[in-house]
Amino acid sequence: MTLPDFEADTAASCLPDPQVLLRDTDWQSLQHAHPGQWDPRPLLTALLDPDPVVQAQALNNLKPVRHQNSTYEATVPVALYVAGILSDPRAASPVHVQTHPGTELRPRAFRAALLDWLGEVAYDADDSCVEMGRRCGFEPYPAQEALRSLRQVYFRAVAPFLTDADQEVRDAALIAVVPMVEAPELAQHREALMPLLHRLLASSQDRWHRSRAVDACTAWGCQAHRRPGTLGAPLQNAEPPLWNGGFREDPPF
Repeated sequence: MTLPDFEADTAASCLPDPQVLLRDTDWQSLQHAHPGQWDPRPLLTALLDPDPVVQAQALNNLKPVRHQNSTYEATVPVALYVAGILSDPRAASPVHVQTHPGTELRPRAFRAALLDWLGEVAYDADDSCVEMGRRCGFEPYPAQEALRSLRQVYFRAVAPFLTDADQEVRDAALIAVVPMVEAPELAQHREALMPLLHRLLASSQDRWHRSRAVDACTAWGCQAHRRPGTLGAPLQNAEPPLWNGGFREDPPF
């Protein structure tokens, strides 16, 4: 199976050093969702704390950079920092962290949780979000455009984990790169990713990952797994959406 040739990307896609980013970013000047001033540096440092409980709490407390699935000025450097520490050995710690509402709280590699978080940040500024905004009369705003302009950088950081020994890390990396390869300069990687999406759908019980994988299959023209109601969708293989409006008793609400 041919995997994306992330090594062939240009030098412009290199990540900044996390410690330099932490030191040189003017965090106090960046917009976020938290009322008043907010300094994420203690949280970012805590992501590599030797205590897994502290790591999980730090990740959960990064909500001000993606409140209500929005992108803020502070989102970009925080995401760059998270991408930059993915390869750190301390990211392999087993932690109890709930990346998505309604999912089981169980130990998993912290790296998988970081990849899930980074992927959700990318989805907050993906093509469908931009299109939805335009239908409502809004063009992409600067923070959203800044995040989208760095998709190649994030892809380069995440792609090595597509072959990780831990299946949960592999699956989290795969779902994270899906919105990144919407970038025109990364579109050539979609064909190589499709078999990996099929493998995930055949083996994973994670409904969030499965739903994202089906969305990608539908968007990329795959006939094997499509949403119910889409033209040519084989209903026996289709994955229902996580939520399609209305109310229900079980999360997500």
